[in-house]
Amino acid sequence: LLRDEYFKLSVLFLLAVESGNIVSACEIFMKSKNFLLNQSRNLNFSGCLLPEIQSFFNLLPIDTDLIVEVNLNFNRLTILDNSLCELPNLTKLSVSNNRLWLISSDILKMKNLLHLDLSYNLLTELPAVCLSRKIKFLFLQGNQFKYFPSCLENSYLIDLNLSRNKLVELSPQISTIKYLRKLDLSHNPYLLRLPTSLGKIEVSLNLEA
Repeated sequence: LLRDEYFKLSVLFLLAVESGNIVSACEIFMKSKNFLLNQSRNLNFSGCLLPEIQSFFNLLPIDTDLIVEVNLNFNRLTILDNSLCELPNLTKLSVSNNRLWLISSDILKMKNLLHLDLSYNLLTELPAVCLSRKIKFLFLQGNQFKYFPSCLENSYLIDLNLSRNKLVELSPQISTIKYLRKLDLSHNPYLLRLPTSLGKIEVSLNLEA
């Protein structure tokens, strides 16, 4: 079911889809002459109950080179495939509060992605690939991680949030993230000790559940 207002295009080219199913949302959009998706830079599909994104994005007449921000929070996604890699200039991607358990390795290698929010999903691991040097802000809170993801080693992260997971240990390899300045490890009740080589990193700790 869709609400009365399906799409909003602001003067800042912000498109927001309130709620609804994929087919109906696309059909209504196609019939409308008031919304110019091909001029949008930010796409907001938060709370649309999307079960997957590939077929949805294939239906939208967007100029992929223009999109810099995508919001897919509060949907029903279980897999984040490489569909979004069609957006070469994407700098911010938010996919929090879904049901993700699998992430395409291509997402972690996107050349211009700066901010990645995967919080409050069902992730237990990330693909074992080298994280893009562009990614500086990574939010993984509220998942099911027990161990430090190896793909974060030698990354260029500045801000990393691993709070509200099930971490049992933190790898000494975290010291290889040379530019890391902020690390949130709060609410990891099984994490009993930290590496001694955290340096000048600002660490947030409250290890209770």
